[in-house]
Amino acid sequence: MRTAERKMELQIVAPGVSIETRWNVALNRVAKLARSIMNRMAVNKLTDMTDQQLTDIGLTRGDVVSALEAGFLDDPSMHLARAARTHSGTRFTRLRKP
Repeated sequence: MRTAERKMELQIVAPGVSIETRWNVALNRVAKLARSIMNRMAVNKLTDMTDQQLTDIGLTRGDVVSALEAGFLDDPSMHLARAARTHSGTRFTRLRKP
C-alpha cells in the first residue's frame, strides 16, 4: 500500500508530459536538423561564386568560410544573414565618401 501511495503523490506533484508534446518536440528537432543540413548545402554552393558576386549580395569569402566552420548543427544561413546585415550598414557609407 505504501508504494501505491508514493506513486500517486509523485503523479500529483509532477504530472507527466503527454506523448503528443514529446512527439512534437522530437519532430521540431528533426525539422530543425533537416533545415540546417539543407541550408549548409546551399551555403556550400556559395563557395563557387566569385568575390565580386559575393560582394553583390553583401558577403565576403571570409563570411562564407566562417559560416561553414560553425558547428554542424548550427544553421550557417543565420551567420550569413548577420554578416550581410553588418556589411550593409557600412557599405553605403563607404559609397557616399568621395
